[in-house]
Amino acid sequence: MIHLLTVHDLHLAVRTGETLVPILRGINLNLPQGEVHGLVGESGAGKTMLGRVILNILPPNVVITAGHVDYGTTQPSLRSGGRVPDSPGRSGISLIPQDPMTALNPVKKIGKQMGEILKLVHTDSQRQIQERAEALLAEVRIKKPKEVLKQYPHHLSGGMRQRVLIAMAFSSEPGIIIADEPTTALDVSVQRRVLRLIRDLQNERNTTILFVTHDLGIVAKLCDKVSLMHSGMILEQGPVADVFHSPAHPYTRSLLKAIPRYDQPREKLSPVAEDLQAQLIHEAREYDQQRRV
Repeated sequence: MIHLLTVHDLHLAVRTGETLVPILRGINLNLPQGEVHGLVGESGAGKTMLGRVILNILPPNVVITAGHVDYGTTQPSLRSGGRVPDSPGRSGISLIPQDPMTALNPVKKIGKQMGEILKLVHTDSQRQIQERAEALLAEVRIKKPKEVLKQYPHHLSGGMRQRVLIAMAFSSEPGIIIADEPTTALDVSVQRRVLRLIRDLQNERNTTILFVTHDLGIVAKLCDKVSLMHSGMILEQGPVADVFHSPAHPYTRSLLKAIPRYDQPREKLSPVAEDLQAQLIHEAREYDQQRRV
């Protein structure tokens, strides 16, 4: 099995004055070619920050304190001490951001923004770039792509803006895509179509996707494997079917019990217990203390 990316015992911290505050604790993750891997956790669990490490777009005050990220044989590893010099991102890796209205430049037309991305990976003429952009919009099932290229982001619906971002992410033909909760801002019916679109494009290109989300329902429909995070640690990891049918960690079992089921409409939902939350936070602090010792 070819692993396009391997995260090994990764520790990440934010520097506040002379103090390093841990963010990620001992993360291990393998992303084989063609796999859709769900990364699940509450807000603040560390999901987005892990994606930023992989993309090598960390804030200046955030550093890798241990471990490394390997990108196969084509690129240098990202190791403790910071980031790869002169590399404000990773070639071969793209991002589908969460909010299309803030990700797209409101004062530039769609065609201009797509052209800037395409010029980074293609040496085509302006006309060829235009044709590529039209073809990409058509591929993500946007009607009248030539007209859409002449419009500003606010002229488009939320679903159309998200399709533009998906087209831009796939435009460089990346081996890996980080999808950072790309359907959060969409209503349920649009969300379903966007997820189907992402899966169809992934199947056609055999692209590896790390899908960051807090929605276990999306993971069940879209992903091959899943990792569940809390307090900067991965608590459970494995094939989606195995984790959902035989969860090993108490936190995973609690999350699954908190999901409403259409086949059990009268079942009482059980929120994640406060004592379990407190225990996980305590374990994270103990882990930090042991590493300092």
